[in-house]
Amino acid sequence: MNYQLNLFKNFTILFVKIEKKTIAALIILIVLLGSSFITIIEKNNVKIKLPPNIVDYEFDENTRILLINNYRTLIKFRYNLDCEECLDTLDFLIGLAKENSNQLFLQKILDNNIQNFSLIIESYFGEKEVNTLNQTEILKAICDLVYIELADC
Repeated sequence: MNYQLNLFKNFTILFVKIEKKTIAALIILIVLLGSSFITIIEKNNVKIKLPPNIVDYEFDENTRILLINNYRTLIKFRYNLDCEECLDTLDFLIGLAKENSNQLFLQKILDNNIQNFSLIIESYFGEKEVNTLNQTEILKAICDLVYIELADC
């Protein structure tokens, strides 16, 4: 009987030790999973600082990459003041960029060294050089490259 009592005590002590280790392991696991979950949530809530969406200069490489990697569409329009049709196109692009300020980023660059104009549209999905000032063609090129379809598309 004494043997059975000792065996029961040893089994109880062993069970309590295992139970304490299991509880400790579960607590550690819960803490690790909780901190991982919080980290994931915080990363998804990070707000990036975007530049103004209409500027009179060309974005530097870091800004360009930041915008493209965040699914923004860049429109780089170089023009000469002697090109009257370019000014109409510039007004069109400014209006479009204002209507879609979170998605379209217009770089309007006055360049008197350029003969006429240069229009390049760039996004995460590629790059297009547009060789016309036809607003329908320009809009089509933009619509082909935007992440979220514009109302005008």
